[in-house]
Amino acid sequence: MSSSHNKETCHSTKNHETLDETGSVEVRSIVSGSKSGATARKVHLLPQNLDIQTTGLETSAHQALANKQKLLKSSISDLLKGLPSSQLHLLRAASSTLVFAQEEAGTAICVSPEGLLLTCSHCVAEDAGAYERLQHEEVKQWLLFADGRAVQTRCVKWDPKRDIALLEIVAAQQPVRIEAPRDQDRGTLIPLVPSGRATRSRTAAKSEAKSWTSHPLAEEFMTFPFISFSPSPPQIQAQLICIGHPGPYDLETKSRRQVRTNYDVLEVSSGVFEGYTEGQDIQDNSEIGALKHSCWTYWGHSGSPLVLAGVYENGEGVEVESCLVGLHSSWDEETTGRRGVGWEAIDAFLKEFNEEKKATK
Repeated sequence: MSSSHNKETCHSTKNHETLDETGSVEVRSIVSGSKSGATARKVHLLPQNLDIQTTGLETSAHQALANKQKLLKSSISDLLKGLPSSQLHLLRAASSTLVFAQEEAGTAICVSPEGLLLTCSHCVAEDAGAYERLQHEEVKQWLLFADGRAVQTRCVKWDPKRDIALLEIVAAQQPVRIEAPRDQDRGTLIPLVPSGRATRSRTAAKSEAKSWTSHPLAEEFMTFPFISFSPSPPQIQAQLICIGHPGPYDLETKSRRQVRTNYDVLEVSSGVFEGYTEGQDIQDNSEIGALKHSCWTYWGHSGSPLVLAGVYENGEGVEVESCLVGLHSSWDEETTGRRGVGWEAIDAFLKEFNEEKKATK
């Protein structure tokens, strides 16, 4: 393993607003091979127009949130156009991806309809001391879904060795209906739907979307768009899609002035799974990710989902699409190779979380 590496990192922005706690979350649906017990969960309902009193952020941080939200709302159609009609199933992955609202960037993915998000631990806190301060001060972090919908989260598990963190949504704006580009094969609009279940029926998908958008939400009960965690690790050279949030500034320029990258808030790239670094513990991503992949990334992509770009059977004879198999985390300066957190580390992390939840009941 090369000793020269960079985590495509982000830094947390503090928010000292305290929210009432709403209890534990059932997360059976995100553990490999288990069946979903998904139900709506009570969260605080945020106003559609967020002012600085609501966010509790400093002026610069609040403005960064507002700017990103505006850009996401105006560019979501461009993001969707980046996905070919042959891969419309990946719209679910796009709709389930979130960006950290602070200026420095960072990415997360929703893996449960109850609002549980996976990201890299260094996106939440750079070290144990920083994490302890976040917990002690009950700091909540702001993120934005791909459609610009704002949510506020708390960290419920943080693992710096694996470089994984699990966030729980505690407050959210109501969902926004988003229409995808027309399917060139059928000439029909395919809505984004808040479900990680694979469906081969377009009629069923449309019916599900209609039910979601037309039924009035109870004031504080919500479900969230999500993708499922793969029941098994990917095969070598498996086709991947990475959806991430590149930072707004060029950190590699030699100019003394800040140079903007002009990347979109969310960028979609494709590549393949290249296996793991020889001799590296796949459960230890603290220095650099053990997983290797070839998707394009930039500073701010940490926590980006690595999603299977295809359809396969999950062992029960059911076709599954757009499953999560890893998280992008870092890159090797010497080889420029992209690195990430692998399926095995995420699987162990989620199983640990479930065991910890059972032990506290």
